[in-house]
Amino acid sequence: MFYYGNKELIMRGVLVFTIIVLFVFPAMKADAEEIALDVETAVSLALQNNLGLQTDRIDLEIKERAKQTAWNEFLPSIDAGAGLTRSVVNQGGASSVSGSTPWSVSANIRTSLPLSLSGRYSIQDAKLSFDEEAISLEDAEKQLVRDVKKAFFNLLLLTEKIRLTEQNIATAQKRYDQAKTSYEYGLESELTLLGALVTLENLKPDLERIRVTSEIADMELKQMLGFDSDSGLTFTGSIEPNIRTFDVEDLIEEHLETRPDIAAIMKDIEALEIQKKITRLDVYTPLLSLSYSYVAGLNDPFQSGAATVRGTNTFGISLSYPIDGLIPGSSGNVDIKDMDDSIKKAQIELAEARQLAEIEIESTVLRLDNSSKASRALEQNVILAQKVYDLTEKEYSAGEGELLKVEDAFDDLQKAKLSVLEERYNYISGLFDLEYELNTELDI
Repeated sequence: MFYYGNKELIMRGVLVFTIIVLFVFPAMKADAEEIALDVETAVSLALQNNLGLQTDRIDLEIKERAKQTAWNEFLPSIDAGAGLTRSVVNQGGASSVSGSTPWSVSANIRTSLPLSLSGRYSIQDAKLSFDEEAISLEDAEKQLVRDVKKAFFNLLLLTEKIRLTEQNIATAQKRYDQAKTSYEYGLESELTLLGALVTLENLKPDLERIRVTSEIADMELKQMLGFDSDSGLTFTGSIEPNIRTFDVEDLIEEHLETRPDIAAIMKDIEALEIQKKITRLDVYTPLLSLSYSYVAGLNDPFQSGAATVRGTNTFGISLSYPIDGLIPGSSGNVDIKDMDDSIKKAQIELAEARQLAEIEIESTVLRLDNSSKASRALEQNVILAQKVYDLTEKEYSAGEGELLKVEDAFDDLQKAKLSVLEERYNYISGLFDLEYELNTELDI
């Protein structure tokens, strides 16, 4: 009886555990994957989890390690070795051991250190390489922040489009039901009824198209945030940008030189200058080489009392001068001239980048000004469209208007609202572009 009771308890425990595994854990996982995001949280997650940034950070770690260990160029190369030999001579066509010491053991250690005047510039070159990689990472982070913000507010826009389209469908359904009732009582023609039905059915494909677009945008944002496509995300926020004016000249003067693309080219020029110095010193200055070696040998190590140890120390200093650098048209001379041309080319690229940056900033500000004006005009259109719709609806309810006019007025109102929303998104998207172009944060 005691055994049966324990068995029953065990079976109940197994059943409860199975229920937890099958139902509770998946529910907990689903709840855990539902993440409510505002734009700041989305940006933070992207900077933390984005796979592209993770690879860029690894590249920066590699450059940092190279910078921190650049001094190892002044470390000598050291190698050691050992050997075991046996001497054999031929006598009358047969091989035999030569003498009484057939085995010999040797060991050696060698070190060398070449010293040139260009060594100190190699350390500077490693530091510049790290700085360039840091600028590249900063630029990648700024781009990601801009793209995440745009994608986030684009999803808000699509969500609002879905809501407005669903509202349009609900209203169209209501109008169709009213037209059907009026038709059944002989108050509306069949043409009016069919027109209401066509309006209703035309809205359904639009809703499906917007939903598909929203799903694709959702997956793209998840990828930027480092989430799986099946992770649940909800979005909180509104598209209400802070409309403001900008002085283009002040923006260019204050922020142009801080742009990552400008800073990267300036670092490239510094690196080319350093590489030119390294090349000139390698071509026109001597190379000092220090070397040391120690070789030890032991004869007949396998016979006690007969082994003898011998050792040799060797220290060397050599100075070599590259004569070919004095010959016009030699590879060294050509390399130096190539470096000069590369520096000139980079300086031209820097001037061009500054011009393009100024045009880019000015164009973005112009688009923002145009968008702000368009947004204000569209908001007035919404007010007017709302008045027209209210009056048309009132006339129709009083039996003085046609259903078609009500539908047209309603469509105009919804289009006006959507136009305002799209223009607000255009403006806030332009602000994100300007933030990136100025390499700063704006009050959005």
